[in-house]
Amino acid sequence: MRLLHLLAGSVVLRPYVFVFLAVYLVTAVTRLGWWRTVAFTLIAWAVAYVAEFSSTHTGFPFGLYVYLDGTRDRELWLANVPFFDSLSFTFLCYLGYALALFLYSPLAVARRDFQVLDAPEVRASPRVLLTGAFFVMLIDLVIDPLTLRGDRWFLGRIYYYPGGGIHFGVPLSNYAGWFLVALVTLGLYQRVERRVRWSRAGARHVPYAGVLEPAIYLGILLFNLALTFWIGETLLGLLGCMLYAPVVVLFLSHPLNPMRRTAAAMTYAVLLVPVTVARPAAALTGSRTPSYFERGPTRRPELPDLPEARAGTGGAAAAARTSAEGLAGLDKLATPSQPSRALRVARTRYRVPSAPRGRQARISTSLPPLSFPMAVVPVSSINVTPAEFSEEPATRTRRPTANTGTRTRSEEGPRGGPWANRIVPP
Repeated sequence: MRLLHLLAGSVVLRPYVFVFLAVYLVTAVTRLGWWRTVAFTLIAWAVAYVAEFSSTHTGFPFGLYVYLDGTRDRELWLANVPFFDSLSFTFLCYLGYALALFLYSPLAVARRDFQVLDAPEVRASPRVLLTGAFFVMLIDLVIDPLTLRGDRWFLGRIYYYPGGGIHFGVPLSNYAGWFLVALVTLGLYQRVERRVRWSRAGARHVPYAGVLEPAIYLGILLFNLALTFWIGETLLGLLGCMLYAPVVVLFLSHPLNPMRRTAAAMTYAVLLVPVTVARPAAALTGSRTPSYFERGPTRRPELPDLPEARAGTGGAAAAARTSAEGLAGLDKLATPSQPSRALRVARTRYRVPSAPRGRQARISTSLPPLSFPMAVVPVSSINVTPAEFSEEPATRTRRPTANTGTRTRSEEGPRGGPWANRIVPP
């Protein structure tokens, strides 16, 4: 009973912490699922608690500080560390991780939807690890000087640094410790996620789910900045605004980048699927199909002008039948800087047809319904129309380069001399 009483007291004394925690749980479950969310929460809380316990005894990694036990009989404490304080690291680390995914993942932007299509390779990348830890450390530059002045607002005075610090009373080692704790938390989660096959239970598609984590992060920031100005720390509040002004501009301009949109990013992802299937098949069969695509400026493959393509039928069957034979010759693919255009065939004086008559092989891409924010593109979303090759052999006709005539020095003279022949253009 006493444990429940202390836990209820923690909620009553720190309601804002548990509101942020509840919002984090809902958001994380819809993106990660129940099992990933539970794993992330346990890892983040355990690492934070160990770091705080070590700092209050040895000074590593945050620097030496002391918790005041004035609320020990009203809220839950674990040894000499309040339970709520370590718990706040969980949603802050998750929000930093989500912001890093927002920066490095393709974005599916629609009129009534906004999704972040994060892939396993992106989630496990070192840049997500470092960027996520940086965003966790960055928000602590606003939070920790404010919490140190908790006696001037409803938090209360809960801790202090015996040696003080140069950043409004906070030592720089505290920020280095936050970066280290976030780095260890995200690194352990990435390692666990790579080795465990998680269930997707709980994850679902939510409209505008891609903006939830940035909005929560911004809400926490504005909450702390508002309290900073409210207690009269104008200089501290202005420095926080100046610190986050470029970050806000970055995140507002990031969705406007056309190379991060689904229309561009998903085209390249779709093109990788048939090539992965077609090249091994071409190597086994020894067949080769002429390539009709090459790199070129700012153009993508055209949509097929076929009745079944306009009706939206035949995509899955066509992809299964023709991915190996119709796409084995794709030598050059589109890149983000140089999408593909139709190949211009240079004719020689030997009139050789550049391609047989009929409809040529074209690729049309269509996005699958976003049931989950995933970057996995099903093969059924690729519609391939094979070229209608004629069985008749190509005819090669010699085109005369010039017509020869005869010119003499005089009408009666012999046919000879330097002016004997003349070249008449065709």
